[in-house]
Amino acid sequence: MKWADLTPPRSDPRSSQMDMSSVPLSPDFSQNPNLESPEFSQVPNTTTTLEDNNPTSGGSVQSPRKRPPGCKASKAKLLKTKRTEKEEHEWINLIEKFNQTTSDKEGRRAEMEARRVAALERSTANDERRVALEERKTAMKEKEMEDRIMQMDLDLVQDPQMKAYYQYRKGEILAKWTASSSSNGSFPDFPDY
Repeated sequence: MKWADLTPPRSDPRSSQMDMSSVPLSPDFSQNPNLESPEFSQVPNTTTTLEDNNPTSGGSVQSPRKRPPGCKASKAKLLKTKRTEKEEHEWINLIEKFNQTTSDKEGRRAEMEARRVAALERSTANDERRVALEERKTAMKEKEMEDRIMQMDLDLVQDPQMKAYYQYRKGEILAKWTASSSSNGSFPDFPDY
């Protein structure tokens, strides 16, 4: 602090200028009769004070026209625009790829579903053929058995119960053939026994 006493106080550059707020810039016609009022009335009033131009005092500072952007700012803006356009283009490409893969997946899924349905239909048709074949085999075995029963010589059968059973079966077979022939409108060829 000892050096602070020896140095002269600095003057504030704002305080060294004269206080402009006390000086009227517009003429007072009542005090100076030599001033002609029409000439001064057409001059715009540019009364400003230093306080008005000071941004910290709350006065409004009117800036002159904006300077055109410099080369650096123009390049930066151009790069930013190109970057955003590139990002938008990349996003559009990603969305298109996503839509394409989604439609491809849906197409493949539909194709697989069609194949599955076709395979199921083939399997069902194979099952129906298999069942029909089994029915024909069963019918053939039954016919063979009926043929054996019808060709059997009952005089050779010595057991009376077996004889009665085979006679009963022969009667059933004949009734069945007769019923099927009457429904078809033709008579079957009965074997000679």
